[in-house]
Amino acid sequence: VKILGVTYNAMGISPEMWTRLACDIAASVDCARDYALPMAERRYLAHSVFCGRLWYLAQVAVPPRSFINQVRSSLFRFFWAEKTELVTRQVLSLPREKGGWGFPCVDGTAALLQLKTMLMILHEAENPARSLALYFVGHSRRALGVDLTGPLGACAETPPPAYRKALQLHRCLVEQAPQLDITTAPASRLAQALLEPQLTPLQVGLSDSFPWVRLTSSNLPGHLRDFEWQRGWGVLPTRDRLLRWGVCRTDQCPNCDGRETNVHVVSECVVTRPFWRVVRTSFRGLGVALYLLRGRCPSGLFACLLLAASEYVLWRNRCCAVGQGRRLRALWPLLFRLRRELVSHLEAQLFLLGEQGR
Repeated sequence: VKILGVTYNAMGISPEMWTRLACDIAASVDCARDYALPMAERRYLAHSVFCGRLWYLAQVAVPPRSFINQVRSSLFRFFWAEKTELVTRQVLSLPREKGGWGFPCVDGTAALLQLKTMLMILHEAENPARSLALYFVGHSRRALGVDLTGPLGACAETPPPAYRKALQLHRCLVEQAPQLDITTAPASRLAQALLEPQLTPLQVGLSDSFPWVRLTSSNLPGHLRDFEWQRGWGVLPTRDRLLRWGVCRTDQCPNCDGRETNVHVVSECVVTRPFWRVVRTSFRGLGVALYLLRGRCPSGLFACLLLAASEYVLWRNRCCAVGQGRRLRALWPLLFRLRRELVSHLEAQLFLLGEQGR
């Protein structure tokens, strides 16, 4: 039987339905893999395009574990472009203000959608499925805040596995995120609340100390957003990390004698001092000096663009020095690249906004 595009058999949703959906998601991922997309666009495709039908089905049925594993593997391979995952998957699913991209947590979001559907049925007195849901929930109905003014009726001694999992998930949400209303909060936000306690103390420190919203803003070019995000988590391929992996033989900076780290490249290297001096004096009043001294990011859009482009230029200069095998300390090439980054983005914005950008 096919109802609203969903194929059912005597046991529930037909297994062929999940198989076809997994194949469709894999085919969509293969088509999108040919495009060089920034991380924010890849997250949008994964959440809204690839998983759209999954979210629809998850409201009425729990996907099988094999399907969840297959889809999750396809999505993460697409996001990382078949390369090494630089951060944990919990970090990637965090909200933007916490340093994540809000990447879909397939297993968590699917279970939360089913929980929200169950609560919606239980809280609607005239819903035709309410009596059956009350029976399956059993004596746990009081913990769900269900109105029990009428007769209690029969209760199942042992809830089915799907209901039992939903009840456990409800208890976890009440304990970890009591400030959220489960019935009205988006499933993605509820999933993020469940993932935050899984972070390590180091990840929590990085998540709270970096201006994620301003330096990964959608107003910045995609390559600058991706660069700042990697810099914020300290996953740029600097020599201190490459030495730990056994990729290079030394952690010495290619432009000086210091130890190269993510912080060293943009603020401590010999090349950075005259560069930041020129930028600070050329753009007075934008908060560049305060950012360099205290790490306080200004709120202006152009100031954020200037800081992100400046740090990206310093990183590209470091990459050129590694590629050419010699030190690159000239100031004018850096300033020329910075001007090119700024002008290119501003011209694109002027073209897209038209008279609104004037």
